[in-house]
Amino acid sequence: MNEEEGGILSFLDKVVEIESVPQPILEETIPDEEPEEEIEFTPRDYREKSYESLLCELLTQEGYQYERQKKTANGIIDIFVYDRIPWIVEVKRSGTSFYLIQAIAQLKFYAMCFSFSQLYVAVPGRIKEEYLPILEEFRISEFRGP
Repeated sequence: MNEEEGGILSFLDKVVEIESVPQPILEETIPDEEPEEEIEFTPRDYREKSYESLLCELLTQEGYQYERQKKTANGIIDIFVYDRIPWIVEVKRSGTSFYLIQAIAQLKFYAMCFSFSQLYVAVPGRIKEEYLPILEEFRISEFRGP
């Protein structure tokens, strides 16, 4: 394990510890079994914003320096963590293929603005195991949170 990975892995270990933090109950939740084509796209919805806030609270508690909604030439990064190799985190409201495809495209465009970066997708809960190899092909990791 190189030095850059140590910071990320220890951070992820701490994130996993707080898995039991209850998520806010939304009036309109989207069940996992609902067909993806019926999901109406609403930019920056409540679930996504609240999850982003939760991740930022954890980053603050762990002493990381970060910027929310960082503007770049290629778009707005949800969470940009300052490190020797910066982390670019795209937060999505769920881990369905619909949202993961969006995240992959966004992350690749954001990465063009930096010489080196580590790319992450963050979703409430977990990304399905079957999608993880696809993320790996694009050198994107799951940013695990509560």
